[in-house]
Amino acid sequence: MKRLKGIAAILIVSAMMTGIAACNSETEVESSVSSELTVMDISSETSAEASGTGVQGTNENGEYVIEGETFEERYGSQLGSYLNHQYYFDDIEIPMYETNYYMIHQFVEFNNMAKTGYDLPMTSEGLVDLSYELGDGMEVEGFEIRNVGDMVRSYAEISIACTYITQDLGKEYGIEISDRTYQKTDEQVEAVRKMATEANLTLDQFLSVNYGPGFTEQNFRDILIRYYYYEDFVDSYPIPEDMAEAPCVVHALFEARDGLVTPEMDTAASDAATEFLASCNSTDDILTKGTELVEQGTVSECATYQVVKGKFVKEFQNWAYDESRQVGDMDIVKTSYGYHVMGYLGMEPLGDAERNYLASELASGEIYSVFYAEVHDFGTDDEYADPVKVDEETEETEATVGESLPLDENGNIIIETSATSALKVGADKESKGLMATRVIAACVGGVAIFAIIGLIIATIAGDKKKKNDDADESEDDIPEEIAADEEPEAEVKEEKKKTE
Repeated sequence: MKRLKGIAAILIVSAMMTGIAACNSETEVESSVSSELTVMDISSETSAEASGTGVQGTNENGEYVIEGETFEERYGSQLGSYLNHQYYFDDIEIPMYETNYYMIHQFVEFNNMAKTGYDLPMTSEGLVDLSYELGDGMEVEGFEIRNVGDMVRSYAEISIACTYITQDLGKEYGIEISDRTYQKTDEQVEAVRKMATEANLTLDQFLSVNYGPGFTEQNFRDILIRYYYYEDFVDSYPIPEDMAEAPCVVHALFEARDGLVTPEMDTAASDAATEFLASCNSTDDILTKGTELVEQGTVSECATYQVVKGKFVKEFQNWAYDESRQVGDMDIVKTSYGYHVMGYLGMEPLGDAERNYLASELASGEIYSVFYAEVHDFGTDDEYADPVKVDEETEETEATVGESLPLDENGNIIIETSATSALKVGADKESKGLMATRVIAACVGGVAIFAIIGLIIATIAGDKKKKNDDADESEDDIPEEIAADEEPEAEVKEEKKKTE
């Protein structure tokens, strides 16, 4: 059985379940995909009013439809190569509906990327081309990445593996599923049920259009519970005693971002910070006077922070953790953001937000270490067929496709689940939301993995690059906070932001 090693360390759990836990400090793609997209985000697009020929819930052949599309019509002819593969986690046979779910989810994410800012080619079916080769291919830590389909598969496998590692660690720590998790699951299911009603379908019928016959409400609940369980895991994750406190500081930032200001502007910011510090007799003055200058536009930000390690740029963090630091100390600290007039307020027990951030970082780190160390035997013995090149199909290719995929009497893809029920799979043709695929849109690794997908595409596809220029323009609107690199020892780049 093949052991999955993954794409790279930062892809695995650096922002584990970012939709329900603190994002990692390097995340910068919230404009591309929100940290947790729920069914309500797309409810208006899947309502009966918007469903066109699907307003009655079925087409002329009696097949269930949403927005006029059957299950197989929502997904192209390529995705079938990545479905119906039996995975194992140690001696656990992972339900096929679950592995198929993650394959579908990642496919939809790539499909949305192809339509909203990345140079990924589309097929004549209007979907991202899974057969698109990424340069000459790349082997990273034992995993061969040749095309977009390989990336879809790898991210799905990462999500599945980390989900089961979390469950395993949770049992080890005695962390149980909370009532809150069951409540959130109920709320999500009911939200989807409402959408199904608006589309004139039952919940199971509605799910079947998104995940095929055989994908039921109980399957959906099982996935949601495992998703929300990460929040339980973080909430109860043991914080080492020597990390239960963190220093608190106040700062007033005179902005002078590296690479974005002239030498004269930098000098002006430095002089202004020096003058401001001279006017402050106490740390209280930094806060009160700094707040006044924020209102005047002279100071970019004035605030107090509890400095949790790994969350702030190293200069800022190092000053706060200096062993010689005494309550009342004041100084100027230069970072890539500019000049911070700092005041030391002392050590305090972690606040709720800080505790959650630290617990998420520690929990993600442990999950990653378990994954990377290959403690568990995760993978599949099944062989994967290469995706069909849709726009180069011939009669011979058509025959090959028919022979390689299990089809019913109508020519629809049939995938037998572990429950012996058929599961047809197919993708969001018009970016209309594939309800269930987007419900857990931040699924294990969420926004951070989504960002890395773009970086890898830009790197290994040669001259392919991101089209969306809004990311650069949006930096001016980012709060002037001092987020750290994912790796504390790495050099902090000026565009990185702290995520609350």
